[in-house]
Amino acid sequence: AVSLTATGNSTYTFHLIQNSLSVNSTTAALTSSPSDVALSGTLTLRPGDYLQLWVEDTLATEDVTVINARFSVG
Repeated sequence: AVSLTATGNSTYTFHLIQNSLSVNSTTAALTSSPSDVALSGTLTLRPGDYLQLWVEDTLATEDVTVINARFSVG
């Protein structure tokens, strides 16, 4: 799972990337007030695999600020 807090002034798509492929995503409209965003799912990781959090502005007009992000394994 990935949980994060972010601010912005647009609609953003948050992707969980595994080895260069998007394996999960969610879209959220953000404002200047911090908002919680979460992605969750089941992944199988092998030695050498990597995960990334990719955030994009759907309208390509505003920056996003990720205040806090946490990857958790359970």
